[in-house]
Amino acid sequence: MANKRILKKQIRNVCGDVASECIIASEMLPEADTDALTKIVIKLAYMQQENIANVSFSFDKKPSDFETRSRYNKAKTQYYHKAFNSLKEHFNNQLNEIVNDMNKTLTPEQREINKSAAKA
Repeated sequence: MANKRILKKQIRNVCGDVASECIIASEMLPEADTDALTKIVIKLAYMQQENIANVSFSFDKKPSDFETRSRYNKAKTQYYHKAFNSLKEHFNNQLNEIVNDMNKTLTPEQREINKSAAKA
């Protein structure tokens, strides 16, 4: 994790891109379920808010709790790696769930068109 500001910006960008895809699909595809896509956009907004709030976490130990400064630094690094990986995994799982919900709003014909376009 480079820094929290960049991570928060990336979360906003991903959620915004997916939300814009939902809005475009609801406007451009007449057979798409617009109510379901609207609910997905709302779900994305809550997901974005939750994940941005979870970006800020802190190591709860002090250097005096460890024998040496290097052990403190090692424990702190491990803590942040574990916390970041947990955040990333949670975000990706939520995003996959939303993408699956988006795909369910399309008709089978449109799904086939999308699959063939993706392969090309």
